Amino acid sequence: MSNHWPILAAVILIALAVLLGLWDQNEKAEIAARRIPVSQMTPADTPAPPTPAPARPADTLPAPAAKPATPPAKPATPTQPVTPAAPQTPTPFGTPTPLAPLPTPVQPAPLPTPVQPAPQPPKAMVDPRTTILQTLRTELQARIGTPSLDLAGGGFALNTDGARVEVQPLPNWNINIYNNNAQKPEVETEGFKRFYEVVTTGLGIDTQQKAITTDNGKSYLKTNSKLGSVSLVRDPANGNSCLIRPLGQLAPIITKPAVVERPAPPAPAPPPPAPAPAKPPGKEDF
Repeated sequence: MSNHWPILAAVILIALAVLLGLWDQNEKAEIAARRIPVSQMTPADTPAPPTPAPARPADTLPAPAAKPATPPAKPATPTQPVTPAAPQTPTPFGTPTPLAPLPTPVQPAPLPTPVQPAPQPPKAMVDPRTTILQTLRTELQARIGTPSLDLAGGGFALNTDGARVEVQPLPNWNINIYNNNAQKPEVETEGFKRFYEVVTTGLGIDTQQKAITTDNGKSYLKTNSKLGSVSLVRDPANGNSCLIRPLGQLAPIITKPAVVERPAPPAPAPPPPAPAPAKPPGKEDF
C-alpha cells in the first residue's frame, strides 16, 4: 500500500493542473465575447485622448539652487621614494635553525649562616655550706652595722667595740669570736655577746646542751647546726674567746686576733760561685 502513495499524489496533481487550465480558457473566452469589434465601434465608444496639464508661467518656476563653490585642489604631496628591501639570502635546506639562548638561571640567595652559641663552661658545683657562710656574712653586716673585711684565703672579718669575728672558708672552715676586754678578760663585752648571738642564730646552733669543762678550764659543747655537727670551744686563758669548728677538726692555736699580713717576697738566690781558673800543667801533674 505504501508504494501507491507517490502514484496517487501524481494523479491528483495532474487533475488539478487540468482543472486550472480549463478554468483559464473559459475566462479568456468570456472576455473575448464581451469585446466590441472595431468596425462596429461608435464615437461614444472611442476613448477620449488624455487632457494635457496646463503649462506653468515661467516667472513662477523656482530658481535653480546655487551650487557650492568647489574649494581649490590641494597640491599633491610629493611621495617618498620607496627603498627597496634588502635581498634575503635563502637558508639552505637542511640547515638547523639556531635556538634562542636560554635565560640565565637566577641563583638563589645564600641562606644566612646560623650563629652558633658560644659554649658555656660547665657550672661549678657550689657547696651548700659556702652559701650558708655567705648568708652569715650578710647577716653580720646588717646586724652589726659595719662592713666586713676580706681575709687571705677567701675568709672575712668584722670588728666592733670589744670584739672581733673571723670566718674561714671551706674546706677547713672555722669561726673565731674574740672577746677583747683587757681590764677583765673573763667578762664578756657587749660586742662579743652580739657576735655570739648572731653567729649561733644564723648557723642554727643549739646552745642549750650542757658543755664539758676540762682540767685546764676549757669548755667543749658538741651540738648540731646547719653546717652539721660542730664543737664550740671556750678558752678562758685566751680572753674567754669562742671557737666554732666541725667535729673532728683540730683546733688552731691562736693567742690573739689574726692579722692579715702579706708574705714577704722571697730573697733572690745568690749567684753560683765562679769556676776556678785552670792551672797550666806543671811538672807536678806528671
